[in-house]
Amino acid sequence: MVNKIANAVKQAGGLVMANEVTTGMGRTGKWFGFQHYDIQPDIVVLGKGLGNGYPVNAVALCREIAEPFENSGLRYAQSHQNDPLGCAVAQEVINILREESWIVRGEEIGKYFLKGLQSLAKKHPIVKDVRGCGMLLGLELQPHESFSVEVLYHTLLEQGFLVGYYPAGNILPMDPSLTIERESIDQFLKVLDFGSTQVRAGVFPSLPDE
Repeated sequence: MVNKIANAVKQAGGLVMANEVTTGMGRTGKWFGFQHYDIQPDIVVLGKGLGNGYPVNAVALCREIAEPFENSGLRYAQSHQNDPLGCAVAQEVINILREESWIVRGEEIGKYFLKGLQSLAKKHPIVKDVRGCGMLLGLELQPHESFSVEVLYHTLLEQGFLVGYYPAGNILPMDPSLTIERESIDQFLKVLDFGSTQVRAGVFPSLPDE
């Protein structure tokens, strides 16, 4: 589907932009999420992982777009433009990811995490689906009148695991650091298993008032 959309845009004379703010810098097991597809974006937007906590963003343009902009005389200015500290941080993050093979490790540990989630899905009928790519993973619950994914969210939170949750899709997203250890994943899965068992038994944690 992604390939078809990108090709249709190209054929219509449009530009393909890849928003890699969340998926870039090794998060999916490759440097960029678009590398999982047979496409070549014209514009790539980066952030978050690029600074590893330091606020820095980047927009990469292909030469065919960058050169006309540069030659047009167009000028753009903002507060953190040409920030030498941000550039130094981003360069060091790139160096560390490359030299210490964190992206390769992220792909491997992501497969381990996904396998654990798939085992839970087979054990608990309340799980509708699990999916993941590298260190971006998600667990989707079956629709139910008595509970939602918020129940599991609070069970995990009570045990020290902070994740997000999307009530509309009944999805529990997980995007741990590339540095997470297998022991932490095992403990997370253990708590998730316990919470799923409690939900099946109709035992729900007390949820905070709205």
